[in-house]
Amino acid sequence: MQEIVIPKEVIECIDSNDKFIIMAHKQPDADTLCSAIALESFLSRSGKKTSLYTAGPFTRVETLHLADKFKTTSITPQDKENAILIIVDCNSSDRIGFLEDEVKDLKVMIIDHHATDSDYGDFKWVEISYPATTLMIQDLILYYNDRPTPYEAEAMFLGFCTDTGFFRHLDKGSQLSIQRAASLVSYGASPKATYSIMTGGKSLESRKLMGRILERSESYYDGKVIVSWEDLSDREELKAIDRDSDTLYQALLSITGVEAIAIVRQESDNKCTVGLRSVQDVNVRMLAETFGGGGHQRASGFATEGKLENIKAELIKRFKDYL
Repeated sequence: MQEIVIPKEVIECIDSNDKFIIMAHKQPDADTLCSAIALESFLSRSGKKTSLYTAGPFTRVETLHLADKFKTTSITPQDKENAILIIVDCNSSDRIGFLEDEVKDLKVMIIDHHATDSDYGDFKWVEISYPATTLMIQDLILYYNDRPTPYEAEAMFLGFCTDTGFFRHLDKGSQLSIQRAASLVSYGASPKATYSIMTGGKSLESRKLMGRILERSESYYDGKVIVSWEDLSDREELKAIDRDSDTLYQALLSITGVEAIAIVRQESDNKCTVGLRSVQDVNVRMLAETFGGGGHQRASGFATEGKLENIKAELIKRFKDYL
């Protein structure tokens, strides 16, 4: 991460408008939600009219306490009138879910740290050197010679820590990002409380589900790739409504010789989601893009129609080109 100059068009848009809808992407993680929360808080205390939206659903344990801050319904005419839409941690219209059709007549600002070739958005700040979109919101606040409130700092620290695996995914040259995170602590964020949010609150059923997925794990390409899966009957039998994906991913990535992993999840009779993670050299974002997904070089995913076994087989086949 380097010192970044915020695009002039983004600043001019914020300065010249007084009403904003801030939107997190569908199936939201903490980075998109916390970026939206911090940005909405800052704009609101700067005298702007604001509203928070997401298509949801809230399925991650570490984000459940944030659900009541967002509207998950259609955008009201009052909120929509004369508003600029700001989408955070996402740079394509299809990632905002059922709300996509409702915002086609709005001017759109994109603030995101994911690589993309999308031209969606009227005002864009996309910078992949940031490890989390929350740090972009922090820089935006600092640009205005302001400082985050404790509420904003707590939100941005949570978003940063979830996207970096509590610093695990940061590599050499990350000192500026770590300095930014440290300043959030000085503004009121608690690393201890954040870690508790990220690692606590798990159900026994989620642990049983994780054990079942670990037991099914199979290795390919001389142990370089591990793939496992869950189907609808697992959640129905175990009644596991929450998932502990990060712990599962870390358990598999810690195996000697593993370079990348994939978890295929059956979401309905003809739809699956796939989570991809890698250790160092495998670019799972490029692999995800071949299925219409995306994300980060070492942490990506996609959703696709099809049967679990067929998707799993095709995924294993395509992995060969990225090792």
